[in-house]
Amino acid sequence: FAAGAGYVHAVAPRETIAELREAEPDLLTLAQAFDATPSDDLRELAARADCIVAGPGYGRGDGRADFLLELLRGTRAHVLDADALTAFQGAPGTLAELATRAPTILTPHPGEFRALLPMLAAEREVDPWHAAAAGSAELRATLLLKGVPSVIASGGRAIWTVAAGNPGLGSGGSGDVLSGIAGTLLAQRVEPDIAAALAALALGMAGDIAARRVTAHAMRPMDVIQALPDVWREWGLAPILRNRGGAPVIAELPAPAAI
Repeated sequence: FAAGAGYVHAVAPRETIAELREAEPDLLTLAQAFDATPSDDLRELAARADCIVAGPGYGRGDGRADFLLELLRGTRAHVLDADALTAFQGAPGTLAELATRAPTILTPHPGEFRALLPMLAAEREVDPWHAAAAGSAELRATLLLKGVPSVIASGGRAIWTVAAGNPGLGSGGSGDVLSGIAGTLLAQRVEPDIAAALAALALGMAGDIAARRVTAHAMRPMDVIQALPDVWREWGLAPILRNRGGAPVIAELPAPAAI
C-alpha cells in the first residue's frame, strides 16, 4: 500500500490470515495451506494479479518449489524473495524455467545467493557486479543482489548500483519491504531492472529518513514504510515515470580519486 498498490491480497495459512485481518483491515486475504495444492480460488486470484510477491513468510518444507511452479504458471509478473528462493536451492534450472514465463525479479541476500548459485559465491565477495550479471544470465531473471552496495543485473542491460541506506535496514523484515516496493512497481509495468533499482533506492532513502526520526539503532521496518510517502513527495514519482518512461532518479557517485 505504501508503495502505491491499490488492491492487495495476502495469501497465507488460515491461522496467519486470522491475525492479518485483525492487524490490517484494508488487506484482502485468502487462506491457503502451502503444503497442499493451490486451490481453485487461489489459481483464479493469481491469474488476475498484476504481480505476485512470493517468499516472505512462506516457510520451508517439502513441496514448496512445486507449489510455486504450479501457482505461477501463466501469471503476469513475479518477485521472489526469502523462502521462495530457498525453495529452489540446488535447482537453479527449475527457477530459470519459471523466470522465463514472465518478468521476474529475484532479491537474494548473500546467503540466499550462495545457496542458489554456489559456484558464484566467491565471486560475489570480490566482484558483486560480475556475480550479479552472471547470476542473472544463469537464472534468466532480473537479479537484485542485496548488500552494500546493492547491485541489479538484468540480461544484457546496464547494471545498476544502489548505495542508499544505513545499518538499520539490517533488521529482519526490511527485505520484505523491498519486495513489496519492487512488486508494486512491476505491477505498474515498470521495466524489471528499473523497478528493482527504484525499489532499492526508495528503501534506502526511506531508511535514511526513518533513521533521522528514530535512529538507525531503534529503526524497524514499519518506520521505513511510514517514511515512504516522503520519498514519493521528493521524487514526484508518478508524473516522471509517465512523462519520461524511465527512472526518476539517477544518483551518480564521484569517481575514485587517482593515486
